[in-house]
Amino acid sequence: MRETRLLSGELELRSGEAGAVTLTGYASVFDQAYQVGWFTERVNRRAFAKTVKEADVRALFNHDPNYPLGRVRAGTLRLATDDHGLLYEVELPGSDVGRRVAEAVERGDVTGSSFSFATVRDRWSDDGSERELLEVKLYDVGPVTFPANEATSVDIGAPVRSLARARGLDPLEVRAAVESGALWRLLRVEGRGVVPYQDLPLADRERPWDAAEAEARVREWAGGADWQPARYRRAFLWYDSENADTLAAYKLLIADIIGGDLVAVPRAIFAAAAALQGARGGVDIPAGDVPRCRAHLARYYDRLELTPPWERSDAPATDAAAAEPDAEASTPDTARPALGRLLLWRTRLELARDHLDTIGGLT
Repeated sequence: MRETRLLSGELELRSGEAGAVTLTGYASVFDQAYQVGWFTERVNRRAFAKTVKEADVRALFNHDPNYPLGRVRAGTLRLATDDHGLLYEVELPGSDVGRRVAEAVERGDVTGSSFSFATVRDRWSDDGSERELLEVKLYDVGPVTFPANEATSVDIGAPVRSLARARGLDPLEVRAAVESGALWRLLRVEGRGVVPYQDLPLADRERPWDAAEAEARVREWAGGADWQPARYRRAFLWYDSENADTLAAYKLLIADIIGGDLVAVPRAIFAAAAALQGARGGVDIPAGDVPRCRAHLARYYDRLELTPPWERSDAPATDAAAAEPDAEASTPDTARPALGRLLLWRTRLELARDHLDTIGGLT
C-alpha cells in the first residue's frame, strides 16, 4: 500500500542553457525521527539503495499525476543518496505547471518536498511506538505545498498492516488498539529477562571468538568469585531473572573484555543470531523474548552495515553461516576491486565452522 512522507526544507533552482530550469531538493533525510500517527519513524540510510537503481520514479507536484515534472526513464529526473538523505534533481518542463512551480519556489511559496512509497521491509520497536524503514519502493518524489504533514492526516492503514504482520496479529485488532490508545496492552510481552540494549563498542569484524574464554574474562571483569549479576549480564542478550545469581541463567553471550572494556564481538553477534534462528537446536528462552533479542542484535547489524538473517530472503532459517552474510553480499560495490578475489571466494563452509564451534557456548 502506498504511503507518503513530507519534509520541510530548502529547494534550489538553477537556470541552464536555453532557459532550462533545474529544481533540486531532498525528498527524505536519514536517521532523523519524525512523528507519523501514533509512532515515530526514521529512514535507514540503505532504504533507497535498491529502488533508486531500479524504479522508474516520477517527479510530481503535490503527488498529483496531472502535474508531472520529470521521470527517471526520460532522463529528466535524477535520484541519488548521500550522507544526508535522498536527493532529487528534476529538469522542470516548459509547460504551465513547470513555470508555476518554478515561480512558486523562487517566491518562497513552496519550500517542502515529499516522497511516495511502498514498504518492502521495516522494523518495529517492542511496544510499536517506533518504526524504521529498512527498504522501500519509490513511486514519486517532488515539491509540495504543505510540508511536514501540515495539511494532511496520516492514513494509518499501511503502518497498521505492517505492525500486524510483524507481530502475527489481526490488522483489525491492531487498528482498534491504536485508535483506543491500548496498543501497549496488545503488544505487551511478559519476559523473564531480555537484557536492555547496551550499545557496546564493536570489536573488529575479523576478531576470533571463543565463547568459553570470553565468558571467563567477563566473569572476572564482573567481580571474579564475587561476580555481580548486574555487571555480568551486560555481556549477554538474555537471562533468567528468577535465577539471576546463577551463571547458568545467562544466555546468548555477545561480548568480551578487550583492553579492560566490555566490547561486543561481531562473530559472537553472528553466532547469537544463528542460535535465535534455530542453529544447533536453537536456544532455550521464551518465544515471546525472541523478537526483543533480535531487535537488539539488529541494532548491532545496522552498525556493521549488514542485514540480520531473519530480514534476508536468501537466509535459511537454521543455517548458522547465514547469520553472517557472505563476503560478496556484504561488501560494497566500490570496495570489491580493492579487496580482490580472495575475499569474494571465502567459502561459507569456513563461516559455518566458525559459528558451529562457538554456538555451543551460548546455550
